[in-house]
Amino acid sequence: MTIKRSSIQIRALELMRKGLITHAEAAAQIDTSRQAIRQMCVRAGIDAIMTRHRHLQRLFHKATADKKDAG
Repeated sequence: MTIKRSSIQIRALELMRKGLITHAEAAAQIDTSRQAIRQMCVRAGIDAIMTRHRHLQRLFHKATADKKDAG
């Protein structure tokens, strides 16, 4: 079964794949439920929660390293 996605859904999936937005943020932008977003992620093979977690870890570690370099 093929699922047609709108360009905004595709963009939301791309952003979640990079860890830049959460399920809730994507749901708000697409005007749908978080459950529907979660199902989209599952079908697309995206673990948005862990990707977001890793993205935030990289940001915090970079900020910590930048502080050490400046000090």
